[in-house]
Amino acid sequence: GNINSGTEEYYDARITPTDEGDISGELIITYEDSNGAQKEKRMPFGFSAMMMNFGGADFGMDGAMDYGMEGMDGMGGAEEGSNMLLILGCAGGGLIVLIIIIVVIVKSAKKKKALAELEDDDEI
Repeated sequence: GNINSGTEEYYDARITPTDEGDISGELIITYEDSNGAQKEKRMPFGFSAMMMNFGGADFGMDGAMDYGMEGMDGMGGAEEGSNMLLILGCAGGGLIVLIIIIVVIVKSAKKKKALAELEDDDEI
């Protein structure tokens, strides 16, 4: 497509390697400048691809995941584990906040009670 002078466009792409190891390539952008001359920009890229552990999921030759009897609903074991950690973390954080609030309230009540007793002693 065309990009008008003074405007911007962007393109988002994903590269999904099929094997482990170092991957390198070159992004080539071809365009025409304002005079109609064809220009080309070349930008090399590189990264290292690593095998991901999907919590016991087995990828077959066609790339489809086979979870066996544990994941018959198609949900991944790794995703369920990370969701459980998130839930437990939030619950633990909430519990800590609740304990802190209770401690502050109890200390405040004790302090008020002690001040009231001191005032009663002063009146005598």
